[in-house]
Amino acid sequence: MTAASIPHTGVAEHSRSRFVLSDKAKYSIKLGLAIAITYGLALRANWMSPTWAAIAVAMIGQPGHGQSLYKGMLRAIGTLIAFFSGLFILMLFPQDRWLTLVATSPFLGYFTYKMKGQNSYLWFVAAFVTPMIVMAGPAQPGHAFEFAAYRTLETLMGIGVWALVSIFLWPAMDELLATQQKILTAFRESATDGDSAGVPFALQEQEAQLVKQVGSFIDLVSAETYEVRGVRGAWHRLHAASQSFLHVSSRIQSGMSDVERIPLSSVLPAVPDFLAELEARLTEARSLLGGASQARPCQDEALEVDADAFGALGHFARAGAVAGRAELAALDAHTRTIVECALEIREDKRAASTPSADTTPAKLRGPLALLPLDHDQLMGAIIAVATMWGGTLIWIYVNPPGHVSWFQFPTNLVLVALLNPQMRF
Repeated sequence: MTAASIPHTGVAEHSRSRFVLSDKAKYSIKLGLAIAITYGLALRANWMSPTWAAIAVAMIGQPGHGQSLYKGMLRAIGTLIAFFSGLFILMLFPQDRWLTLVATSPFLGYFTYKMKGQNSYLWFVAAFVTPMIVMAGPAQPGHAFEFAAYRTLETLMGIGVWALVSIFLWPAMDELLATQQKILTAFRESATDGDSAGVPFALQEQEAQLVKQVGSFIDLVSAETYEVRGVRGAWHRLHAASQSFLHVSSRIQSGMSDVERIPLSSVLPAVPDFLAELEARLTEARSLLGGASQARPCQDEALEVDADAFGALGHFARAGAVAGRAELAALDAHTRTIVECALEIREDKRAASTPSADTTPAKLRGPLALLPLDHDQLMGAIIAVATMWGGTLIWIYVNPPGHVSWFQFPTNLVLVALLNPQMRF
């Protein structure tokens, strides 16, 4: 073993011993950071009640939600829908609590009924923010608009802070594939000119971190939408292939010093083209995950051995060349798997966006059988409205600790349960 190989061995040992945060720790850090930033901004601006912004972060910051700008956009739209809905209700009945409750019921029922499909989270936000705004009527009818405006502004701020923290604190699969592309580029340059430097340590460390982060990210996102949950197996195979890519690339990097004076391309002339093909595959996988159509299939690049160059090597160098060829063949298999999984995920997205031939909702019984309604969604809407009425009656006639919160929080818990039917409460 040469002295040049010792640092690379240390890199591998360091990667294995690196401290890794658990999924619960990551979620706790994100949620705590988002609430702290939201509180700080609201207090600095001297807004009406910073608690509202913190409540918005706590409600929207469920595990599995808030992982994309698209989700942030849905929350913002849902909040604006709730803002105008709440003001409309308060305009009709600013001082009558019973009529306000009656008028809120169809809005809450409709928003709850719409909590299905790709934009379910938009309607969830509209459903839980509307009662928050409506509560300004019975409490402070003269300041209803100011109350609703501040409520909406602080909720939007909480949404924005949570979305930014979620997005920029831990990246996703695209960055992992981009990092592995850079690793292949470094290998190709080293194989061509015989440079033993190979992959920079920082790039290796970044790859290891992203593989771990993406693994925890998949289960969170699969709980977010039914589309992702339907291809969760493909996402896990994609992650497993990327993880195997990490192990193989680490072994290649550790062994590069053993053949530092022999450009691998002299023994395997097709290595530059071979590695360029692997890079193109990862580019194709990133494009497929972005929603594009398949542009090119995987090409075959044979790693033929130059017999004369191979025979001129010593025994130790020959062993290194054989091992390197085997590792490159492993990279070939793993990148093929990555592209296949990306294509499966992309095709599932395309199929999900195509309307199904059978769009008949679940059958109802009795007089409601004539209505084209979804039975499960209708029952969820009824349960949410009934919960709001029950909590309001407890607040008015019993008035336990919490007071006006009985109008809102029991309904919010029901909405969370309806949004996550796969979870057991």
